Amino acid sequence: MKRSVTIGDAEVPVVDGFVNGVATFVAGLLTTTVMLSILGRSPEAQFGRVFMAPAESFGWLYLGAHQVSVTVDGMAVNYAESAVAYSVAYYLVPVLLLLVAGYHVARSVESVDEPHLGVLAGATVVLGYLPLVALAAVVLPYEGTNVDVTVPFARSVLVAGIAYPVAVGGIGGALATLHDSADWS
Repeated sequence: MKRSVTIGDAEVPVVDGFVNGVATFVAGLLTTTVMLSILGRSPEAQFGRVFMAPAESFGWLYLGAHQVSVTVDGMAVNYAESAVAYSVAYYLVPVLLLLVAGYHVARSVESVDEPHLGVLAGATVVLGYLPLVALAAVVLPYEGTNVDVTVPFARSVLVAGIAYPVAVGGIGGALATLHDSADWS
């Protein structure tokens, strides 16, 4: 099985990008779940002013870390801001993980030696990240007896599924090429 495709003079690591994108999404979701159990909820969530469903709220929190708010009974709520303590830490999770993934993908291809090639290689994490974001947007809406939560599909896909992995993964890929070209002596 061919692990990359050639576009012009660039080798694009589609398989590594896909695998790293999937791994990054799963790692991010698990990281935010562990962080929530350690750092705890905000006072608003503890006193019932912000609705927290058992399983779905972890997905809402991870989407919130990408600047995607859910709608709770007609009101937009970003769970990374309003439902948890130390919200800035949650915003760092997808950024740091996508930087590392983009860096790793670009380092996996020997011919990636220029920043623009690193950006292209690092951005391939979108291939695995995007389908999981789209799936999350479809399965995370919640309908309870007293509350309805909807997830904006288009914003989820465009912001969390495309913009974050392409931009941040691409930056990680570019950083990988700078690492090789830097004079460390």
